[in-house]
Amino acid sequence: MTMKKRICLALLGVMLCTAALLGTAGHLCGDDGFYVIAASTGTFKGNWDGAATYNAKDIVFYKGSSWFSLAGNNLDHFPDISPNYLTMLAQKGDTGATGAQGPQGIQGPIGLTGATGAQGLKGDTGLTGATGAQGLQGIQGPAGASPWGLSGANTYYTAGNVGIGNSNPKSLLSIYNNNSINPSINVSNDSNAACLYAWSNATSGATNAVVGVTSSTTSDTSAVAGVANGGGAAIGIYGESRGTGPGVKGYNNTLSSGPGVYGENTLPGGNGVYGNSSATTGNGIGVQGVSSSTSGTGVGVQGFSSYIGISGAGGSIGVYGSGGAVGVKGENISDYGKGVMGSSTNPSGYGVYCVGNLYVASPFNPKSVGLTYIEGSLYVDGNKHAVVATSQGNRTLSCQESPEVWFEDFGEGQLAGGLAHIDLDPLFLETVTIDDQHPMKVFVQLSDDCNGVYVQRQATGFEVMELRGGASRAHFTYRVVAKRKGYENARLEAAPDTSKSAALTAPVKVAKT
Repeated sequence: MTMKKRICLALLGVMLCTAALLGTAGHLCGDDGFYVIAASTGTFKGNWDGAATYNAKDIVFYKGSSWFSLAGNNLDHFPDISPNYLTMLAQKGDTGATGAQGPQGIQGPIGLTGATGAQGLKGDTGLTGATGAQGLQGIQGPAGASPWGLSGANTYYTAGNVGIGNSNPKSLLSIYNNNSINPSINVSNDSNAACLYAWSNATSGATNAVVGVTSSTTSDTSAVAGVANGGGAAIGIYGESRGTGPGVKGYNNTLSSGPGVYGENTLPGGNGVYGNSSATTGNGIGVQGVSSSTSGTGVGVQGFSSYIGISGAGGSIGVYGSGGAVGVKGENISDYGKGVMGSSTNPSGYGVYCVGNLYVASPFNPKSVGLTYIEGSLYVDGNKHAVVATSQGNRTLSCQESPEVWFEDFGEGQLAGGLAHIDLDPLFLETVTIDDQHPMKVFVQLSDDCNGVYVQRQATGFEVMELRGGASRAHFTYRVVAKRKGYENARLEAAPDTSKSAALTAPVKVAKT
């Protein structure tokens, strides 16, 4: 008897009881060993679906067991947790024991040969074989023609260009050196003659005896560098002009801020760049810088220093600047420093001399921070104005002038019983001299009616008293004028002699080459 038949007979009692409830029934034993009672009035619906609606007496599979619907319109009721809607007909049995392994089947036929695989990695190179014996020396050929010629003890070459380290020379002598330590050319001399001398015989055109070009972007790189190790007046690079052109010229045509000529000094009293004009007549120029920039901040000569950027000393003009926007510009970033400073060691000379208009602007806000300070006297051959904004634009108000040097103060007071005492400001008294030789002037203006007043002056103030014994309480204003301390006897002093200032003419600019 097979296992399937034994299971069917074991469940026969249960099936008969269930059939009595449902009516005449048949039975079904599937290949998986499950037994299902199919009532003559029931309908088998297959696996349970939560989205399907079942009628009463519908039969479904769920988790290996069979279930019977007890009610109509049965929707989304899980069989194992909805006893009011579904009841189990036959439960899934336990899994049987694993049977014994059957005998191995007959070996099948051999399959087709597969495709050839990829080639493996190349093996290591073998050892080098022994060197063969040297062959016999060939017959010596005829001597070739030398490109060099002799003229006495001199050697010359006229056939073309000569290259050293360069197989394609573009000039008469072209040297290429890729060594970062040794120089391409090293010339030394123990005599007073020049180690390296370059001369251009061209009488016109833009010709150069020596040109240095560097493409390095590293700092402290020089196209032409001169170093003087000797003491005294030794010079690193010396340039001399015997015509109208410059002796030494530096040119920068890049968009960066690299200098055309750079001079540096690390010793006290030395000069990074030194220019000297020995001309005793005409317009000699020691150092001249020209900028042709039409935009930005093109600068002819620029100096940076923690103390003095540019210093010039001359018998006539120390520093001269000419520009389309600014002739000479000085900038200071330290406390109490000077943007532009000029000094004269001669009492009749001028530290700073200006021909034309002089404009002093304040970059600060408020403008009162931008000050013009003069140590000494100010001489003006013209009017002195204050510029004041009005509804009709800026207007000028002129200063009052006097043949003597006076300071003045203003105030107001009131009589009390016909008498008032006025004490002058102590700080004002520190700036003036008031004594018998230099008495102050007091001007009183009454604001109320009274008998009139008179003034008695004192050393530090004055008293205002009403005439004819009056005892009013009249108000008044006053103006006090006193001699400035240190200038008590000054009156219509002679002005400085400016007749020699006309000799300070601008030097002639050298054209840019």
